[in-house]
Amino acid sequence: MALNPCVRSILCALSGAVLGAVSSVIDTQIAALTAQITALQSQLLVLDVATLPVELSRNIALSVLASARGVAQLVPVELVAGCLDLGEFNFDLVTSIDAATAEVNDLVDDLNRLLSYKAELAALVAEYEGIIEQFNEVKLVIQECAQA
Repeated sequence: MALNPCVRSILCALSGAVLGAVSSVIDTQIAALTAQITALQSQLLVLDVATLPVELSRNIALSVLASARGVAQLVPVELVAGCLDLGEFNFDLVTSIDAATAEVNDLVDDLNRLLSYKAELAALVAEYEGIIEQFNEVKLVIQECAQA
């Protein structure tokens, strides 16, 4: 990512002392962001270990839900056509399956939220890394200006 030429013009117009001060402030910011990244990566590592069984559970739960909903497909329509109103039968069956799988649905929702949190942490790490990259570009320009 190239810095705007105006940034270079502004920085190179500053005195060496001011450039040194700006560089020090940037170093402090980079150190703070690096510490934040380290903390976030630690959280991600803990979550990766903690969510491995969670992800497996989620996949199993989704499989159970798919199987439970597939039960409705197992009853041949011809068997019940003469005995029950098919609309009512289907509604009762789906309602029964939904009631039986409500806790599994809640578990899947909770697991999805946890996995979403992991994604948010990873996005934050990427954002901080991008900011550090920009700071490093400014520091490079500062060094070039100081040498000119």
